[in-house]
Amino acid sequence: MFTFIELLKNFLNKMFAFVKKIIFKYFMGSLYKKYEPYYFPLMSKAPEFLNYAYPDFSVQYFISTFTKKENITLTGLIPNSKINFFCITLYDKDGLPYYSKNDNFINITNNDPNYLEYQETIEIKESSALILRFYTKNEYQNEDFYKYLPSISTFKNFNIEKIKTNSSKLGDLLQEKISKQDNYVTLEVLKKNYFYKPDKSKLKNMFPNENAEYLIAFPKNNTVLIKIKTEYFCKEDFRFIGFMASNYQTTGTDSSISLEKSNQEYRIWVCYYDKINDLNIQTNDQILYWKNDNEYPILVYREVRIKKEGLQILEKEVGPDQLRRVMNYPEIEYY
Repeated sequence: MFTFIELLKNFLNKMFAFVKKIIFKYFMGSLYKKYEPYYFPLMSKAPEFLNYAYPDFSVQYFISTFTKKENITLTGLIPNSKINFFCITLYDKDGLPYYSKNDNFINITNNDPNYLEYQETIEIKESSALILRFYTKNEYQNEDFYKYLPSISTFKNFNIEKIKTNSSKLGDLLQEKISKQDNYVTLEVLKKNYFYKPDKSKLKNMFPNENAEYLIAFPKNNTVLIKIKTEYFCKEDFRFIGFMASNYQTTGTDSSISLEKSNQEYRIWVCYYDKINDLNIQTNDQILYWKNDNEYPILVYREVRIKKEGLQILEKEVGPDQLRRVMNYPEIEYY
């Protein structure tokens, strides 16, 4: 039975967490207002720009903001031959999506399979962030995808010179803010040194991709081997599978790997950067690493698929036993 002091402490902790979330929501609203006059003034291309919310290094995100209700029309180009996935998503001030459309359903207006022209009219229902995602193929990760951004029917100022400066500063600020949120990981949670699917309610402030699902694991030691067999990739379903070695306090990513070969068995070593030379690496093994100063290591698995099956239909927290029945589960070995 709980004592009065324990009940009071629990109540105060919940109230404190609630207040912090309200402050964070107000903070996000002020950011939306600050950047509204500009045409896609923010980009995320980790690790350099906006390294926040467990980004994968192969994904380029471009962000514009709106603070009033309106309809806008986007007219643009999808470089289909250079990407694995593209989507348009609107987020509220909680960082949760309320509109999303991927390249399998976007209104295409031409017949060129390599460069798809599109036009989409979307309704801004509230103060929102508009995010365009380009999941680039490995050989195009260093290409600048800003040139593929659409025109917007509503007038916005254009200032390309400030994009990288804005994004670098905002990335540092968001990491600081998210570090102060109610994301404290208990000793009980730290025992989950296997991949599990977190409850979707835990994704607030994370701006999740509507077509992406995530598994996380808290490593019990500093040398890990992940074994996984990829799914079959195709336009109508699986598009992307990747792993991130990240920091669960800041949500920044230290390194990432994108797995692009269908039905392929992979072995991925994970350790701190200064321990890479100690690994017993075989031919074709891959390497992920945490930075040496990362005190809060976490492993993140991300898959992107079009069909609402498997992980897509699981709302609550799910562990390995059930996950093995619905997916090619990433097994972890410790050394």
